[in-house]
Amino acid sequence: MIKHLGRRIVLICFLHVRDVASNIGYEEAPQGAGAAPVHDSPFYDDDERARSIFPELGHAKYRKIFLEETGYEELLEELDAPPVEEGYDLLMMNKIFVSTTTTCNADIASAPCVSWSTFLATQDASAAEVKIPCGTCVTLDANAAGNRTATTLHLPHGLNIVGKLHIPEHAHVEIVTTFVLVQGILRVDPPRGSTALPRSDGATVTITLTGTDELSFTPDEETGNADQCAFPCSIGSRPVAVAGGTLDIDAIDAECPTWTKLASLSVDKRTITLTDAAAARCWAAGAEILFTSDAPQHAAWSHEIGIVAATDPLLGTLPLAAPLEKRKTSVADGYGTDMAVEVAVLER
Repeated sequence: MIKHLGRRIVLICFLHVRDVASNIGYEEAPQGAGAAPVHDSPFYDDDERARSIFPELGHAKYRKIFLEETGYEELLEELDAPPVEEGYDLLMMNKIFVSTTTTCNADIASAPCVSWSTFLATQDASAAEVKIPCGTCVTLDANAAGNRTATTLHLPHGLNIVGKLHIPEHAHVEIVTTFVLVQGILRVDPPRGSTALPRSDGATVTITLTGTDELSFTPDEETGNADQCAFPCSIGSRPVAVAGGTLDIDAIDAECPTWTKLASLSVDKRTITLTDAAAARCWAAGAEILFTSDAPQHAAWSHEIGIVAATDPLLGTLPLAAPLEKRKTSVADGYGTDMAVEVAVLER
């Protein structure tokens, strides 16, 4: 769960693949003496500058696509200009970050993890950001599941994960901070296979983002991404930003479906069966479930949310706490799996 106090959260992932030809068509330039030109744009004469900014443009087959598009002269002029003192805005600029698992975190999978309490003793969280160095693994030793009080970690100057932060399956914790920057790996283990949703032990991992300041960062030298932000890159206020890192979060067991199709709905609209019978095993009493719209033209308002009252894994039925307001298209009604509405669990 990620809570964003006072404003909605913006999740920014700066993971870009540099492959300009994969999703577009192109024309090959005519070959040989006397071949007719494929363009009439004077901008082609500035080929050397174009290649210096976009190396791909030096190849004839890309030129027609890029250099004859409206606005590309202005774009090249903008990118050719020297960087401004206030830095880059990553919400506006495409930056290409390499994964740190290929650089300073190449051996992180085999690195021993130290406990959070041991690691935090080396940090001054009250005065500066908490930074997990590249190549270092830290395991969060928080209150275990079953403890009604979650461990609360106050990190007023932010959390910068350049190495790896591992949050185990049993953790019951709230992290209160101004930003989370993932240059390395943030790993949250999934619930055990027998764990139903909502969890009976009450374990949650909550990130609460606070503050109003506009923030920026410069990638660590060890990551191989420092040249992407020669001046600090802006990431806005209260961000969860991924720059060359990995969010490895499993909030639900791999064998538990997050959504399936409505197989049947009882006459009184209080009992459902689903096309994936595993849902009756891991969607437990109290789980909120979403029934999608069966009228695409009214999708914004014709969905419904129900509450599971109980489950019967043997029969595959899920009684609801209250009847649905209206009938939903199901497989049993003759609509087939293509037209039956989707049903998704909202718990994590």
